[in-house]
Amino acid sequence: SSELRDAMKKYVPTDPEFEQAFAVARVSRTWFARYLLRALEKTAKGIPQPEYVANDEVTDINLEHVLPLRPGDGWDMDDDTAQTAQKLLGNMVLIKANENRDLGNMSFDQKRAVLEKSAYDLTKQVTKYETWTLNEIRERQINMARLAVKTWPSN
Repeated sequence: SSELRDAMKKYVPTDPEFEQAFAVARVSRTWFARYLLRALEKTAKGIPQPEYVANDEVTDINLEHVLPLRPGDGWDMDDDTAQTAQKLLGNMVLIKANENRDLGNMSFDQKRAVLEKSAYDLTKQVTKYETWTLNEIRERQINMARLAVKTWPSN
């Protein structure tokens, strides 16, 4: 196993390289974003063998884009910025399906009230922000990247 690990060193990124790449990663596949958020949530809870495991059932828990894919009037953001932010994992949260249906293109202030009640720590963390712009989305993703290194360490 040590020979294999040594042989793979040139292919496997170091933790700092992984963190840097994760901090700017864009996620296009819903299933993959859901997987990443569930794994990060488990690490955020800080319990190696949690009693509570993030639900992976699509009909129960949805992937929500905090900044909607098609922002409405409640969002003061130009199309180019919105396009940049949409696929960043920092803009995505897990939420109950029935709550997600009600959120739609609501403003950030309206969404915050719903997200604050979530049982998911990563979803609730969005509510610490007063506004939801590309800067906040990037900041959140950088914080998630730090958590990703703990979730998937290179050693």
